[in-house]
Amino acid sequence: EIVPSETFRSLSDTSSAMTHEQGHVYRKPEGPPVALFPSFLDLSEAGCPYMWPFCSQALYYGGVPLTVNVTIMNPTGLKSRILWTRWISNDPNEVVDVSLTPPARFWPWSCGLGVHFRVAKEVEREMVLYG
Repeated sequence: EIVPSETFRSLSDTSSAMTHEQGHVYRKPEGPPVALFPSFLDLSEAGCPYMWPFCSQALYYGGVPLTVNVTIMNPTGLKSRILWTRWISNDPNEVVDVSLTPPARFWPWSCGLGVHFRVAKEVEREMVLYG
């Protein structure tokens, strides 16, 4: 979840018609939503040439993890931060371990998110995974 720093405003920034108990209000960000570029990662042969050289490299158990940078663009605020990240996999065998390295903060309006792919356990044949 990405929360712009400007999301919480003090009473002095809000309407004078508010009561003292409403000292801090949540302001829903306006404008376009947060976007990722690229919006998806296709590391198969179909993803070439855009994802080259990543699509031409195989992942092996015990090998060096593959790291891809994804740009996060947040037009709702100048400064923001990522509160938490998680990867939801549809791989029932959990063959590939995917980890994310978020930045400490966005500034200005964008940042890079590290996506790391590692083969978690030994497999006996070549596999194509989706997630």
